[in-house]
Amino acid sequence: MLLGTALACQAPLSPSERQRLMAAERRWEARGFADYVIEMQSSCFCPTELTSWASVEVVQGQVSRVVILSTGEVVTDDRRSWWQTVEQLFAELLAADQHSYLEDVSFTLDPDLGFPAFVRWEPPANVLDAGGTRTLRNVRPLP
Repeated sequence: MLLGTALACQAPLSPSERQRLMAAERRWEARGFADYVIEMQSSCFCPTELTSWASVEVVQGQVSRVVILSTGEVVTDDRRSWWQTVEQLFAELLAADQHSYLEDVSFTLDPDLGFPAFVRWEPPANVLDAGGTRTLRNVRPLP
């Protein structure tokens, strides 16, 4: 039993964090609108587009449009796949324990709708390029 407890402490998500995420995901699912727009920004070893604030439109569960807010560029090519839906982000967070390149995941949740407002992925000290952050804000339903 001691070994199981020690291993559980090493997982990127603690049991209480997992429970908080699952409750937040249920709150997000109950939001009252399907299609939405949300603003996102990442901090990572990523292309400039990801480190800039972008408006991400989600229609029928898919990223349908991305606009880089600083330039007004509408991303129409394969780069659009670089952004996730909130649902995909929840799935990624809940799968964090399956990734050996993660030592810890920390997050804050939007108090009203439950979506992850800020996420930090922390790799072990010997992994140089697996960490980063994502910030989400200003979600609203699409007409």
